Amino acid sequence: MRAVGSLRVATLNVWGKGSTAIGAWSRRLPVLRRALAALEVDVVGLQEVTAFDAARAPIASSARSTDQAAEIADGLGLVASFGAAVELGFGFSFGNAVLSRHPIVRSETTRLPTDHDAEHRVLHSVLVDAPCGHVLFASTHLSWRADHAELRMRQVVAAIAELERQGAGHTHPAILVGDFNAAPESDEMRFVSRTFLDAFAEVGTGPANTWEHTNDFARLGTDPGEPDRRIDYVLVHRAGGARPVACRRAFDEAAAPGPFVPPVFASDHFGVFAEVRFASTISGPLS
Repeated sequence: MRAVGSLRVATLNVWGKGSTAIGAWSRRLPVLRRALAALEVDVVGLQEVTAFDAARAPIASSARSTDQAAEIADGLGLVASFGAAVELGFGFSFGNAVLSRHPIVRSETTRLPTDHDAEHRVLHSVLVDAPCGHVLFASTHLSWRADHAELRMRQVVAAIAELERQGAGHTHPAILVGDFNAAPESDEMRFVSRTFLDAFAEVGTGPANTWEHTNDFARLGTDPGEPDRRIDYVLVHRAGGARPVACRRAFDEAAAPGPFVPPVFASDHFGVFAEVRFASTISGPLS
């Protein structure tokens, strides 16, 4: 038995720190933090996160000033967990993170399939001790290239298998979020829908696209012919007794710093926010 409850969850590709001067992290961070505070999320998955481990740096440095997840979480009552996909050297790494308002019981980082011409990708999963019980929550980021559909398929197969391995024999509801770089009608996302409910497809309201040319950072960084589309998701496992009850696009409002200064968005992506409700009884293991 599990007490009836719900979680407010979100996802955002934060675009790392290596962006253009107009999209500098120091200008985007306040916009992101204001939006995150307004959402009052319990758990959020982040992608393209830069992390810093002072113990692995060749010279003394301040982790607080360079660790992106810690900067986002600071003062918001959230704890951060990070999973590296790529080691950058000098104490820096790049990957996915989860921020949680509730204690994180454990975390795992699983490397996903890749090809010789593709960047490394991972699934970063945590077990959250939420008021409604333990919830398995994972953040991922799939290969971005248009011609990597087959690779993305292998990546989602591996991610789902890993979450079901972690959930085997337990009754943890599972939530998978991230930047899948694939539209809802793609083969990859149709495969995912066999196991997970797409929160926006189920109960979404308002604008859907999370990669859109109305975002100045997206428009400046891509070919003008690249279509606007929905590529970021909150997904809820069909087993485990959880269902999305509300969903909308998030992190899509820009700040206007002043006259003659372009608006500042939190990232080159828009994000997704959802409320997930849990049943009083759980249907059984995920697998």
